[in-house]
Amino acid sequence: MDGPCPRLATVGEIARRLGRPTHRIEYLIRTRRIAPRARVANLRVFGPADVEYLASELSRNEAERERKHRGRTPHRRRVANSVGCGSRLAPASMTNEGRFS
Repeated sequence: MDGPCPRLATVGEIARRLGRPTHRIEYLIRTRRIAPRARVANLRVFGPADVEYLASELSRNEAERERKHRGRTPHRRRVANSVGCGSRLAPASMTNEGRFS
């Protein structure tokens, strides 16, 4: 074999390099049908071009997500009412610590 061996990375190593959770990397690999360069024992390993592609897809997904959520009101969740059964809506920033007990 001529030339240096390329640096191959596992899913966990890719996640650490990109600072993202492994489930997001797994999702992109599955949905974009990215084939591993090889398998080492039971691990899938990917090349530098695959890592670059995953990084670009992650940033594209995040930009799309921000674009979709821009201008929306903050998420509201149901919080139990202190007077008995029923519920009322409260901003997601509020917690049950002393406010609704």
